[in-house]
Amino acid sequence: MSRIGKQIIPVPNGVEVSFSTLDVQTRIIEVKGPHGTLSTPVPKVIKFNVVNGNEVYKKYNSFSSRFIEISLNSISKLATAQYGLIRSLVSNMVRGVSSPFIKSLRLQGVGYRAQVNGNILKLSLGCSHDIFFDIPDDIKVKVDGNTVLEIIGIDKIKVGMFAAQIRNKRPPEPYNGKGVLYFGENIRRKAGKVGK
Repeated sequence: MSRIGKQIIPVPNGVEVSFSTLDVQTRIIEVKGPHGTLSTPVPKVIKFNVVNGNEVYKKYNSFSSRFIEISLNSISKLATAQYGLIRSLVSNMVRGVSSPFIKSLRLQGVGYRAQVNGNILKLSLGCSHDIFFDIPDDIKVKVDGNTVLEIIGIDKIKVGMFAAQIRNKRPPEPYNGKGVLYFGENIRRKAGKVGK
């Protein structure tokens, strides 16, 4: 049994969780919060229970007054495989609508810079041409000092994917350390060839 799946999910104040049926084997879980709404399909073999009250869960030292418990309706290969995954997805949805996810990138290199015009991200990464990205509607991009990017959004998957697409245009190289780095990332440096 998944140790992650057994963990409860605290629901902050101002966040609403609702369930609706999609078909015989699937239902939709929808999470609404101050920053937006997210939904995802989940199999019916996984059961959700919204519990009220702090008294039952004092041992978790959480200030939330509501919790989501996830359990299995049946022990099957599909259910046990998706138990921890569904718990993580729902937890990320609850967290995202209450406080958005932020991914920070740093451009390191001479002449490397970023600029946002409307919903277009323009990057100069040492190529012969500038690189343009269309910023999705549910993601915000902030540029600080032309070299630091902050990608902000309520969906953790979309934020991570957009950051990975940007980084993929100029991954950091180990000799000079130039490239697009995640904030706090350390590159293992290599020594260059030494002439005789």
